[in-house]
Amino acid sequence: MFSTGTGHPVQQRNVSRALREAQRRATEPDGAPTFPVLHELDEQGESVAVPRGMLPSMHSFRHTVASRALLAGESVDEAAFLLGHRDANVTRAVYVREVADARRRSMRRSRMIAEFGGALRVALAPDDEAD
Repeated sequence: MFSTGTGHPVQQRNVSRALREAQRRATEPDGAPTFPVLHELDEQGESVAVPRGMLPSMHSFRHTVASRALLAGESVDEAAFLLGHRDANVTRAVYVREVADARRRSMRRSRMIAEFGGALRVALAPDDEAD
């Protein structure tokens, strides 16, 4: 848990606000905004509402940590502990299928690369001659 300068817990809303401000200031090496949707304006010059789920959030970071822990071989019980879930069944219900699907996709990609090798990469490359 993080605390403010006065010792009170940092509220989720304040963390989200700080994250959004960091996203607004973030730029690519060429100076372009990393999250251009945060700079879009409507006809009246007002900021356009960002659709929910379009930008990384504290919840998406939490979800990523849990997914990566499970993909790295951590037990569901350990992931549940990291997430603060009292019951590992909650973690199991949300993440186990997702992790299994990711593993299946990875295995399918590996089989395709083993079978088709460089031809797969060439087939997926952009066509240089297309206009």
